[in-house]
Amino acid sequence: MEKSQLSRSTLRDNTGLQSGFTLFEVLIAVAVLAISLTAIYRLHNQSIFLTQVNRFFTQAPLLAKDRLAELENRPLKRWGDDSGDFEDEFEGYHWQIEVEPAPFEMFKSNDYRLVQITVTINDDDKQAYSFKTYRFLVK
Repeated sequence: MEKSQLSRSTLRDNTGLQSGFTLFEVLIAVAVLAISLTAIYRLHNQSIFLTQVNRFFTQAPLLAKDRLAELENRPLKRWGDDSGDFEDEFEGYHWQIEVEPAPFEMFKSNDYRLVQITVTINDDDKQAYSFKTYRFLVK
């Protein structure tokens, strides 16, 4: 058998038609591929977003506790509202401390006072973490 006849005979199936993909089959394959890649792209974007949220809510409580410890180390005369930014290590994170008298009447005295401290951590993405705590201040 000649080489050209051999190659032609291998391209034909039992019905005598040439085998291959039709245009319709190719379009279906491309559509399935496009849908799959779109879903993968959306999952990837969601994964990146959730990673950023996770990072913030892991770091924010630690940074808030650090700001509270810094406030507690100040002299009582310097306890008051304060705010600022973190240095280069946590660029884009901002903090705010609010110190106000506690809203409980039974803890009013000339010898001590109870204060409510609210510590808030924000980032540039408008995420916020906040907590309140109470401290007795003895005069």
